[in-house]
Amino acid sequence: MSRRRWCAWRLQLIATAGLGVCLASAAWAQQSMVPAPSAQPPSPPSASSPQATPQPTAAAGEASPVKVTPYGTIYFNLFDNSAGTNNADVPLWATPGTGNLGASARQTRLGLRVTGVTAAKAKVSAVVEVDFFGGFPSVGIGDNMGVVRLRLANVRLDWSHTSLILGQDWMVFAPANPISIAAAGIPLMAAAGNPWARLPQARVEWHSGLALLQGAVLAPSTGDFSSAFAYVPASGSLSQVPFLQGRAAVTSSNWMGSKRPASIGVSGG
Repeated sequence: MSRRRWCAWRLQLIATAGLGVCLASAAWAQQSMVPAPSAQPPSPPSASSPQATPQPTAAAGEASPVKVTPYGTIYFNLFDNSAGTNNADVPLWATPGTGNLGASARQTRLGLRVTGVTAAKAKVSAVVEVDFFGGFPSVGIGDNMGVVRLRLANVRLDWSHTSLILGQDWMVFAPANPISIAAAGIPLMAAAGNPWARLPQARVEWHSGLALLQGAVLAPSTGDFSSAFAYVPASGSLSQVPFLQGRAAVTSSNWMGSKRPASIGVSGG
């Protein structure tokens, strides 16, 4: 069996932007609508009408605890592959064929994070994240019009030692991926043993100190879905059996004083 090797040079221009937006209360708007005081002093209230009790009002400029944070990363890839590849801008393996040159910005990522909500004595947060790696429209220059793809969409409830996550998130079985500037749309080693996936799920976590236990029921996505629009059940859905996954890990946001997060775990499903 013959083998082909390919090499490529890539220019990565990355711009990351984050903006925190606090949902302020309407105190300022109410204050701006109050008419200017009259030059004449107000007449004293009559004895027959009891004086109204002052009602507490929100302080001017007081903000709501809800915080909405948009974030994003602009990826621009300029690439030149010396031989054939299965995917030009984020290649996973070599294929028969000639080299190619091009540019793409479809790995650009946009997201919205909400924090500060409290419900059922839990801290509630939510995130929605998309990129433009969802394919191409069938038009003449469709290679420059990457279709929006849903990456993350979940709500998280955190208590003191327990968390509940509902929505689409990284699966429990393999939640970590190699970090790469070139491969953002598809994680590195996706075709070499990295079983990554972001799946709809209901997940429960228990954490205490460095210990973390996770268990989840996930949508049975088996990688053979091929419909362009309608949700046509594939082999996973037709089995009528959900994915069940669990993981036990030791995790830290400051691993051994390195100021870097790290995690070592064992998972199964």
